[in-house]
Amino acid sequence: ASRIIAKFYDLSPQEYRKKNEGLKWITYEEQLSAEHAKQRLEIFKIISEIKFFNGRIQGKPNVRESINTTLLEELYENSD
Repeated sequence: ASRIIAKFYDLSPQEYRKKNEGLKWITYEEQLSAEHAKQRLEIFKIISEIKFFNGRIQGKPNVRESINTTLLEELYENSD
């Protein structure tokens, strides 16, 4: 996979793996947990505020209406 993905970033597979060291891939259950959902909402809120203050968006989006986990749920449910 590193060989394939590294090409898109103009890196060697070794460089790509090095840049991704320490990344933690969380489980499906962790992604849907209340704690992770809260973190996701906070991150979205911060990013939308930065974009709003920088003039990149016209208004602040409703955080709770903007995050949809349906795709994640469908991918997991259809993975067997």
